[in-house]
Amino acid sequence: MQYRIILILLLNLQLGVNVIKTSAQTNFNINNVQGLTSKIVLDKIYNFQFIEVERNVLTTDIKLDDKLYLSSLNILLSEILKADKDLNNETDKKIKDLIYKTKDIKDSVRRSLLESELRLHRSILLLRYQSYFYAFLEFQKSYNLVRKLRKANLEDNLAFKKLEGIYQTVLSAIPEKYKWIGSMLALEGDKELGVEYLEQVIDQEPNSDAVLYYSLLKSFVLYDKDKALQYFDLEKFNTYPLVFQTTIAFIALKQNKALEVVKNTSVYNFHNSYGISAYLKGNLIFMLGDYNEARKVFISYFDRNRYGMYVKDALYRIALSYWFEGNDEQCRRYLDMISEYGNDITSVDRYAQNFSETFDFRDKELCESRILFDGGNFEKALEVINQLDEKKLPLKTMIEYTYRKARILDEKGDIEKATALYKNTLAIGLGSKEYYPANSALLLGEYYEFSERNIAQARYYYEYVLNIEEHQYKRELDHKASIAIERINKKAALLVK
Repeated sequence: MQYRIILILLLNLQLGVNVIKTSAQTNFNINNVQGLTSKIVLDKIYNFQFIEVERNVLTTDIKLDDKLYLSSLNILLSEILKADKDLNNETDKKIKDLIYKTKDIKDSVRRSLLESELRLHRSILLLRYQSYFYAFLEFQKSYNLVRKLRKANLEDNLAFKKLEGIYQTVLSAIPEKYKWIGSMLALEGDKELGVEYLEQVIDQEPNSDAVLYYSLLKSFVLYDKDKALQYFDLEKFNTYPLVFQTTIAFIALKQNKALEVVKNTSVYNFHNSYGISAYLKGNLIFMLGDYNEARKVFISYFDRNRYGMYVKDALYRIALSYWFEGNDEQCRRYLDMISEYGNDITSVDRYAQNFSETFDFRDKELCESRILFDGGNFEKALEVINQLDEKKLPLKTMIEYTYRKARILDEKGDIEKATALYKNTLAIGLGSKEYYPANSALLLGEYYEFSERNIAQARYYYEYVLNIEEHQYKRELDHKASIAIERINKKAALLVK
């Protein structure tokens, strides 16, 4: 169990995150891979031409280390972007064979860096398919290979700095109460150093995959959503390779910034023929309010992946689209399908399952307001939620209403009203098993930490999060609160000095 806990903490285990995180797991970019053939192969991988690459890459006339890396990357992305639940044994054997072949590389530094990269690929694959113990072992081997190179004077080696930056950043996010496990296993990180290394790589190669690493770590490990997409030009969304588009779309959807993507691009042209890309496209179109077209995309995703990830959420959004259009019969039909299809690996799928079990055709405005908020359409979200008469709402609905309105006002910059509503959510939500009080406390902690510079109040609210016993996002929110407490402890220590 210790191995599972630490691996979850180290890699921020949330399958929705891992899907995209691994789409960036490249140790080279198009400019770094040697030779024209390698550049072409990498471009094909970045644009989801996985079958063609698998058939041809091992027979191409390219260097061995490039060949092994590209083969591993092709396996990684093709598997991670699938919605499948189980890892094929033959696929795992292929990547293990690639790791074994790294011993034939004569240069010791390149051999170690490549082996580390390939072991990281396998670790994430095993993690993706919930083989936690073996994923942890591969992660540890991968990290140790890079750790041993720290004395090799590789300050100018971008491949080393990229991997070191990733490890330092991820390992720095271990909550304080688990630090002893990391120390015991020599798994410790320095966030500032990790971010600095990645920024140095980006400064030298602004179009490299280090930008993806940086964005994903900022979004899902460091929870710094304001900087998660700072290196991307969202107006040029359609010009990026598909892996980059997928990454941008996923981060935007997770960070309430989907509207920033869709308002400047033609999301109808977004690639949707492989894996979860159809699910992402459906979400982006859904945010535009084009429910009919979004349904078509979600249904195509469902038809290809009936028991995979995000299926429950796709069915949930199909149901909502019918509900918003006034078709309660079709809404009920798709809600009933949620229990039968998909899986509950991701948090959004778990939310969809819970929603389908408790849905009663009430509070349509509240639900639509939440969807608009999730897409970053804060003005419209406020307009819709204001249609509700809070005096007529039952307590359970009132808790969500208060929380949702606080979130909208917070994003719109009305901090005073937002903080008052967050506190009201805590007051009326005492004992609730919903996540609204916990996230309200977390956001209040951030407000007092960053805006008011009041460490004592920030600590009070972060600890409040940890003291809430049961809700559907307890693991994720407790993790964020633990990281925040560690952060303010460091600030307090500096003040004492």
